[in-house]
Amino acid sequence: MSNQFDQSQGQTWSQFGQLLVAAGLSATIGTERELQHKSAGLRTNTLVGIGAALFMLISKFGTLDVLNRYLVVLDPSRIAAQIVSGIGFIGGGIIFKQRNEIRGLTTAAAVWLSAAVGAACGAGLLRLASVSTLLYFIAVLIYPTFWHFLRQRFHLQTAIEISAVVRYRARADGLQTLLQTLMGTGFHVRSVTRLEEVATDRAGSPSSAAEDQPQFVSNLGRSQMGLQRDVGKQSRTFDVYLTVDGFRTAIDLLHALSQLDCVISISIADDQINAQEENVAV
Repeated sequence: MSNQFDQSQGQTWSQFGQLLVAAGLSATIGTERELQHKSAGLRTNTLVGIGAALFMLISKFGTLDVLNRYLVVLDPSRIAAQIVSGIGFIGGGIIFKQRNEIRGLTTAAAVWLSAAVGAACGAGLLRLASVSTLLYFIAVLIYPTFWHFLRQRFHLQTAIEISAVVRYRARADGLQTLLQTLMGTGFHVRSVTRLEEVATDRAGSPSSAAEDQPQFVSNLGRSQMGLQRDVGKQSRTFDVYLTVDGFRTAIDLLHALSQLDCVISISIADDQINAQEENVAV
């Protein structure tokens, strides 16, 4: 028997429209993630959306030429399903964590999309594969330029970097709780430069030598938040030097950490607070 279906059914303008809609909707999700300063942002979500749509089109239309209306002898669409599962191992190997940053997400998404393009070509959907490749270059080359234009045109807020010294009371999970609170508030911890134990006298108060932090101390932050707390005779006290960034202000950082009982004081340079207030005003 001759094939009852025409493979060109999978390469009509309707399917091209489906690819474009998938790119647009996934880009919308990626824009929201980008504004939240997340690792998987505009480009990553767009590539994943295009790849998923292309895999679905391959499964639906890419193998119609080998099916028979009256006698189905195989299910070629299972090949595309296995490609989706198998390519995940490669993508997982590309993604890695470096300090507090996750790298390789866009590269992993590009590899995933490349697998979809290759499967489309193997299925004979050459035009769909070509359009998907074009959309890839739009996502990784034109989107960054377009995003920069939007920032300049509408004065979108950029990520703010803050250097701070946080003095906290030692606990089993004190530092972990502190960092989790920062990330939950919307800050991205870029680095923890050093951790120092504060020398205390017999009364349990920090010694004068430990108070010498001229490059970080912010009297404004300390007086407004009222963070000076009783250290206690049996408590060990540490200073952790942090660098964070995000779309929140230094006042937000002070407010978030002041809610923790283990935090004794927060020191931020006054010039950083003034610069951020000017940035928010713009």
